[in-house]
Amino acid sequence: EGRRSKEEVQDEVMKSSIDEGAAHGPVVLRRPPPRLMAENHVYVASRQTLPRLFKLVRRLFDQRGHKEVYLHGMGATITKAVFLAQDLLLHYKKDLTLEPSVETVQCVEVEVGSDGDEVPTDRRVSSLVMCLRLSSSDEVKLE
Repeated sequence: EGRRSKEEVQDEVMKSSIDEGAAHGPVVLRRPPPRLMAENHVYVASRQTLPRLFKLVRRLFDQRGHKEVYLHGMGATITKAVFLAQDLLLHYKKDLTLEPSVETVQCVEVEVGSDGDEVPTDRRVSSLVMCLRLSSSDEVKLE
């Protein structure tokens, strides 16, 4: 038996939650907005620790050579993203600049009834994107 794909696992979880939901009422599935998949875009999750995220962003700057890293936080993870940005600003001092932007994004919640019908509903969630820009040591010396 080989490894299962992500889609197979999601289908299995969805089927089991629909079966369980039939006895307890409708099941609500949350689908976040699509993510931009780039190496220098870091999406902060509630289960990630600050030291792990800090190490990840430092690796992008120091080892991978990125000059910009984008931190994304949605809803409850906005606070953690802000704390991460503060830690990075303290670490890199004047070599790092921060450009925050706040927006409201549409998320789709799908309610699955006992008969298996899906009823999509929209909800709005606050989103924070912070661009952390690392200036080279040459630029810092000129200032």
